[in-house]
Amino acid sequence: MGEGIRDFKNKHVTIFGLAKSGVAAAKKLASLGAKVIISEVRPAAQVDPGVLEELAGLKVEVELGGHTAKAISSAELIVVSPGIHLDIPPLEQAKQRGIPIISEIELAYGLLKKPIIAVTGTNGKTTTTTLIGELLKAGGKRVALAGNIGSPLVGVDDSNLDYIVAEISSYQLETVVNFKPWISVILNIQP
Repeated sequence: MGEGIRDFKNKHVTIFGLAKSGVAAAKKLASLGAKVIISEVRPAAQVDPGVLEELAGLKVEVELGGHTAKAISSAELIVVSPGIHLDIPPLEQAKQRGIPIISEIELAYGLLKKPIIAVTGTNGKTTTTTLIGELLKAGGKRVALAGNIGSPLVGVDDSNLDYIVAEISSYQLETVVNFKPWISVILNIQP
């Protein structure tokens, strides 16, 4: 079981990025009772209206058209999506204020109970992640593939699993604190 925050009831959490991992993090946090704001640089015209409607139904506030200081004004925790640069002004301000900034991977690690096998490196992550998953399945294990391959890690329901095999990018590793997979695989590192 991962370390990290588990009690999100009434905790103010801001998520930067409205792609797959940001939406999955918002859904998970809302289901745990957090007060969630998502900040997205794209304007409303470029965002799927169905996603916005679903988030509104979960009482998730969405800020569109840019990342502003308002998004972090009440934040107790910030979750960043993989494509978000950590040097944008609101995140720099959050660092100065001492607000913890974590990745969706770190958030998931604190919530999941089953062993995680994490695969990272410059090349071959998807192939290796898939191969490990298939080998475990061939051995009769119940496995989910997550991370950069398919579903975000925070969206995995591990209640009926034996293992989670996660493809992890270098961007996702930038903001981990407690993430300690059961097994780590580093394939290669190239500039």
